Amino acid sequence: LFLAADLESVKTLANAGLLLKETIVVYARGRLALVVNKGSGVKAEGIGDLARPEIRRVAIANPAHAPYGKAAVEAVRSTGLWEAVKDKLVYGENIRQALQFVETGDAEAGIVALSIADVPGAVYHVIPDRLHRPIDQAAAVAAGAKNGKGARDFIRFLQGPEGRAILEKYRFIPKD
Repeated sequence: LFLAADLESVKTLANAGLLLKETIVVYARGRLALVVNKGSGVKAEGIGDLARPEIRRVAIANPAHAPYGKAAVEAVRSTGLWEAVKDKLVYGENIRQALQFVETGDAEAGIVALSIADVPGAVYHVIPDRLHRPIDQAAAVAAGAKNGKGARDFIRFLQGPEGRAILEKYRFIPKD
């Protein structure tokens, strides 16, 4: 079973014959959050605050390969703040590392997945969906999977009531 934070990666792997095309499903939609290190003394409640001079570093996942990083760049660009923020960006290899930069104080703020934003050392605010393209979480069964039935069952679980409740708990938006 392969799960990804974007549908395009799943489609690319399916087109290469590594995943079964007929099993591709979007099971949830992710959200972005602005996170701020509590100890930084910086107040930021919205993406527009990232342009303020006291915010010197803004952590995001590397947009060259991370879907949440791509969405973070789209959100900053759509607000018209790209020129004011671009030189402040520090890139983590993934959203977890970007959050770690904020938690350790290496960045005063960051844009990460809402699903991981609720940590003791930070405060977070949800970034409006309208500022970026949807972050569709997708899954598919691996070609030649030894337990293809189990993989399909897990996808059904994600889409069922119990799976949807877990997704909602972690602030994903379940998809039908």
